[in-house]
This record gives sequence, structure tokens and C-alpha cells, in this order.
Amino acid sequence: MRNIISGIIFFLVIVSTQHSYAKTGLTKNLSDLDCAVIVRKQDFGSAFPFKTAKSQWERGGGEHPEYYWMTEVGYWDGTSFKSTGLAFSFSVPALLSTPRFKTSIENILKEGIGSFHFSSVEINRKYRDQILLGHVHGIYQNNEILIFSKNVKKKNEIFKNKPTYALLTFKAYTKKDSYKCIAKIEYLEDN
Repeated sequence: MRNIISGIIFFLVIVSTQHSYAKTGLTKNLSDLDCAVIVRKQDFGSAFPFKTAKSQWERGGGEHPEYYWMTEVGYWDGTSFKSTGLAFSFSVPALLSTPRFKTSIENILKEGIGSFHFSSVEINRKYRDQILLGHVHGIYQNNEILIFSKNVKKKNEIFKNKPTYALLTFKAYTKKDSYKCIAKIEYLEDN
């Protein structure tokens, strides 16, 4: 467990200090968000900043999933994003039969699970046996959610053709907190 935590802290320092961003007007209120995707030799991940800092987040009685962070890799031509069809994500299932309540983002993340998958529902159904649950982790740091993995085999599959950009989607309990943004993928393979 200590090795996992050490690895997470090392990765988070890299993500927090070395990312550069591509900002776009993909949705109305994206101009102030800095999303990032980092690929290194032994790990990779994405940074999802929050629009506003909150100490409490809503749970319960929502739709499935209540929260998710998804990174689709692909190419950006300045006006449109073309996905390679590969994605990784971290999601928190809904508590449908539980009345609404408020809790910290750290508690919400404890309920989540990560996965590698295809970015369309139709392809996911067709290749269901190739979806790998787990191996993607979510953590909160400095008012952003970082999703990351140390699964080198999946890293090599997802980033094999060196996609240049990623579409990051954050779906929150409330629409006002949700967004999509485009990030230039940084390849730091020497690290």
C-alpha cells in the first residue's frame, strides 16, 4: 500500500507542475479551465479541474452514474475532435434509493471504479469482454480530480498511435458543475 501511495504522490506532483493546456470554447464556460493529459513510461493520467471549489458535493437519488471523469484520446483540428475510440474513466455509481445528502469529494471518490473502454456505447457492447475494470484510480488534489493508471499494457494500447489531443468529460451531479474540455496530450516518456 505504501508503494502505491508513493507512486500516486510522485505522479500527482508531475501532473500538477508540468502540464500545459489547450483551451477551447467547446462549451460555453470552458475558457478558464485547464485540463491536462500526461503520458509517461510507467503511467498516465488526466487532470480535471473543478469550476468552483466546494467542501460538500451532492449524492443520492441521482441518475447513473452520479459522477464520472472520462478521457477519450484522438485528434483536434481546431474546430472538431476525432476520437480514436479508446478511453479511460473513473465513475461513481448512483445511490438511487438513498435520499439526497452532501459529502466530501474524497468520500465520493471512495465509491468509484475506473475502467479502460471504448468511447462509444455501441462499440462497448460489441467488445464487452475487452473492457477492463479497475486499474484506473481517482484522487482529489489542489481543486482537481486526477485519474491515472500504471497499467503499461493498456497505456501502450491507448497511446500506440500517439494521439495528440484528448476530450475530457466531467459529468457531475448537477449540470452547472459538468463540462467538456480539450487538452493537448503531453508525452513525457523519459520519466
